[in-house]
Amino acid sequence: MPIRFAAFLLLCLGWAPAHAGGPGQLPAHVPKYAPVKERVCADCPMPKPGIPLPRHAVVVGSWGFFSYGNDYQVVDLDSGTLVKAFVPSPAVPKRRAPKARHYTVMLPKSELPRLVELANRIWAERAAIRTRDAADVSWDLWLIDGQQVRHESGAGLPDGLAAEWLRRIDELAGAHGK
Repeated sequence: MPIRFAAFLLLCLGWAPAHAGGPGQLPAHVPKYAPVKERVCADCPMPKPGIPLPRHAVVVGSWGFFSYGNDYQVVDLDSGTLVKAFVPSPAVPKRRAPKARHYTVMLPKSELPRLVELANRIWAERAAIRTRDAADVSWDLWLIDGQQVRHESGAGLPDGLAAEWLRRIDELAGAHGK
């Protein structure tokens, strides 16, 4: 009985053996998500990537003026997954409309602290995200923390920390399967 009580007490105090975390649980050293928030919007248009939106996420959407739909990257910072999705535009004639599709990539747990830190730096930026010139493309970025959302958008490609986010996610998605 004393061993059970000690184990119960340790669990109540937040201690658990290293192997206790199941699949999809974040490592203990992941920083707190979004401790500082700038540019929170009250009535943001929300992304519609064809999947339920995670509670803590970074979503990047892009589309071209001559494309048949929107591409999304949804990083769930709780489960450590990346979903890449394509959602066809409703305005495309049905006989030529591409099908919606998505695939999921499990991100390496060792990368989650860096991703959360980078997302936190984007949250804390007071200025709007800069845009780089590019033809026939537009972007949206949503930082989601429960009901609080920061939404930015622009014509061209995102620059600064948002561009750094995209590079990192593209590297991770390429290195860990499609």
